[in-house]
Amino acid sequence: KFSHFSYFIQPILFAILPIFKLFSNNFEETAPIEIIILIIGTIILTISLFYIFNQVFNNYSKTSIYISFLYLMTIYGDIFVPRGTYNDSIKILSGLKYLNAYFFYPIWYLLIIIFFIYLFKIKKINNLFSNFMILPSILLLIFFTYKIISKKIKINSLIKKYDNYNNKFINRHINQLNKIKNSPYIKKPDIYYIILDAHASSEVLKKFFNYNLNLFTKKLKEMGFLIKNDSYSNYDNTSLSIPSSLNMNFYNINNHSLSSYRFYKNNCSIFLKKIGYKIINISPYHFKFNWKLKNIFNTDTYFDFTNNFFIKTLLQNFSKLIFVKSRRKCILNQIKKLKNSIRINGPKFIFSHFMCPHDPFVFDKKGDLRMFIQREPYFRNAYLEQLTFIDNQILIIIKQILKESKNPPIIILQSDHGCRMFDFSEKEINKLNKKEKKDIMFGILNCLYLPYIKKNNFNFNVSPVNNFRILFNSYFGTKFKILPNKCIKNTIKI
Repeated sequence: KFSHFSYFIQPILFAILPIFKLFSNNFEETAPIEIIILIIGTIILTISLFYIFNQVFNNYSKTSIYISFLYLMTIYGDIFVPRGTYNDSIKILSGLKYLNAYFFYPIWYLLIIIFFIYLFKIKKINNLFSNFMILPSILLLIFFTYKIISKKIKINSLIKKYDNYNNKFINRHINQLNKIKNSPYIKKPDIYYIILDAHASSEVLKKFFNYNLNLFTKKLKEMGFLIKNDSYSNYDNTSLSIPSSLNMNFYNINNHSLSSYRFYKNNCSIFLKKIGYKIINISPYHFKFNWKLKNIFNTDTYFDFTNNFFIKTLLQNFSKLIFVKSRRKCILNQIKKLKNSIRINGPKFIFSHFMCPHDPFVFDKKGDLRMFIQREPYFRNAYLEQLTFIDNQILIIIKQILKESKNPPIIILQSDHGCRMFDFSEKEINKLNKKEKKDIMFGILNCLYLPYIKKNNFNFNVSPVNNFRILFNSYFGTKFKILPNKCIKNTIKI
C-alpha cells in the first residue's frame, strides 16, 4: 500500500512532465530561472489541488487519479502535438482539424466534470492506475532530463569552438584595435543598434497591406538618415539574423544551438569593448547567457517560455490578460530605458531589440491595450496598428537622441526579417511569384544615421551581415572584407 506521501508523486510527475518536455526542446533559448519558477509554482499548485479535492473525495487514491487526469486534459498539448497551441492539439486529436477548436471546449469541460462525478460516486478505487503510471512517468522524466543534459554538454562543446573562432577573428585585428583605442584622432561616436522585429519593407507594406510608409521615412530623411527601400535580411528568423549581424558572419541554418550565446558574446560588442566602448543591452528577450561584459543595462525580462507553455494548455485563453500586460510592460519599459540611456557617458554601444511590430499584438496605433496574444484573423490590421505605434515611438526616441547627444551618434534602425505573413491563404500563396515571396520573408526596414562621413563614400548596397564591417572600416580604419549578400531561407514555408 502507498503511504500518504506517495499519492502526491503521480500528480506532481504529471504536472512537471510537459515542462521538462518543452524545456528539452527549447533548452538553448530558455533561462533556467524561468523553469525553476514554473516548476515550483506547478508543485505548489498540485499540492493545493490535492488538499482541495481530497476534502471532497476523502480518498487519497481518488484525489491522485483525478488530479492526474485533470493535468492530462489541460496541459498536455505539447506532448500530443509539438509546436502547436492547445487548440491545435484538440483539433488534431479529434480528427476534425478544420473545425474551430472552441467547438470542442464544452466537450472537454464536460469530460472533466463527468470523470469527477464518476470518481465521487464509486465506493472503491483500484490503485492500479497510480502503480502503473508512476514508472513510465519517471522514465519519461529521466528521458527528458537526459536530453537536457546531452544538449548542455553539446552546447558547451560548441561554445568552446565558437569562442576559439571568435578569439582568432578578434586577434587578427588586435594590433589595429590597440591603435584605435589609444589614438586621440579617431572619433568614437555613440552607436545605437535598434531592431524592430518583423518590420516589413516599405514595398511590402504598400503592396500587401496598402500602407504607405513614406511619412515615417520622410521624417527620418529630414533628420539626416539614409533609407534603403530594397533591403533584405540575411535570414528569415531572429535567432540567426541578429547574431549574424552582431558577429559579422554567416551561420549554418541547421544549427540554432548557440543562437542565444551568439547574441551576447558577439564580435561587434567584443570589438567595441576593446577600443573603450561601454556595452549596453536594452532587450528583455536575451538573458540566458551573461555577456560577461560590464555596464550591461538590463530591463525587465519577458517570460517567453512560460507564455509558450501556457498556450499549449487549456488555460491559454485565461492567460492572455497576464501575458498581454507583460509584453506591453516590457516594450514600454524598453522605450523608457532607451530614452534614459542617452544620458550615460560614452562612448557607448546600445543594442535594443523591440519585439514589435512582431506579434502578439498588444498595442493599437495609439498605444492602447489590445487583448489578443496569439495570431488572430485580423492579422494585417493588428500588425499595421502595432507597426504604427512603434514607428511613432521610434521617431520620438531618435529626435531625443539627436537632440541630447553631446556628439552626433551612429544610429542603425532596421528589422531582423520580413513580416512573414502567416495569414496568407493557400490561394494567395500560390499566386505569389519568387520575388514577392522573397520580399515577404526577407524585405526589411533599413535606415542609417552616419555622422562625420560623406554619404556618397558609404557602400549602402549591402545586407545586415556587412553593416558593422563597413561601419568599422569607415569610422575606425579597419579592413574587414565585405561578404556577399545572401538571403537564406530557414523557418517559414511560403
